[in-house]
Amino acid sequence: MEQYKKALGVLESLTGHVDGLGPSIDVLQRLSAGHAHGAALQGIMDQLPLHARLAVVHRGNPGAAEEVRRMVGALEQKFTNMRELQARRSFEAFGPALGASSFKEYLSGTDKLEGIREIPAFSPELMSYFDETLLVDGRILEGHEKSVGMVETCRLAKLVFGGSDDTLVSFDPKRVMRGLRWVRFQDGRRNHGRTPSDCRRSFVPIERGADAMTGIARFVQDELVLWKHFMDCTGSVGSGGRGYCACLGVWGAGPELRWHWDDGASPVFGSASCGE
Repeated sequence: MEQYKKALGVLESLTGHVDGLGPSIDVLQRLSAGHAHGAALQGIMDQLPLHARLAVVHRGNPGAAEEVRRMVGALEQKFTNMRELQARRSFEAFGPALGASSFKEYLSGTDKLEGIREIPAFSPELMSYFDETLLVDGRILEGHEKSVGMVETCRLAKLVFGGSDDTLVSFDPKRVMRGLRWVRFQDGRRNHGRTPSDCRRSFVPIERGADAMTGIARFVQDELVLWKHFMDCTGSVGSGGRGYCACLGVWGAGPELRWHWDDGASPVFGSASCGE
């Protein structure tokens, strides 16, 4: 129950900055007092990440918002089905565009749309090297009868994108990842201060640079992945110049997918990677 008390304290610290926290606080109060079991967490799973994001948007207490996000992530891991949790967030962004009229259709599949596969048993090497498991629904980008291209994919994911459907291409066509997939993933924070080109050269054999679609999928799961972090996606490069790689970050217009020179380093930029 101590974890609930800590989460409750952090959430209450946001009440001066974000409206509508009452239901979430009520659930956590009951949990911390031992008056409800883990199933009651379902009622706040969709709310707490939103409150954390709102705290940032309204310039309230972003440090507390990040702490809420971290603790909610830990609670979600313990009490929720990770396949369904990630599938729901992916459905909210891309499901209707792919022809799923409900979350049930997106999760279980239809005659025209494959359902979300079970999370595979990744090798111990992949589990230890990468930080998290990530659902990537690349069907929205290409390869499906309802694929929409990069411009519309970014719009659906609530990302600004100033390019065209042809702006970005795969760095290595022989290792391109397409379609619906689960991957092991790290968001690039471990590579802060290193150039994308240097990271790409030093990736281990089980590792490949995340492409733009993988980065978008991670953003769909939690927009705060870009809090004080710019995610280089070295698996996607500029079609007009391979010295430019994709990058997700928050600039003046908000969260955005850009492409930039891959031979520059910054303490808040880092290359994401994945393996499967």
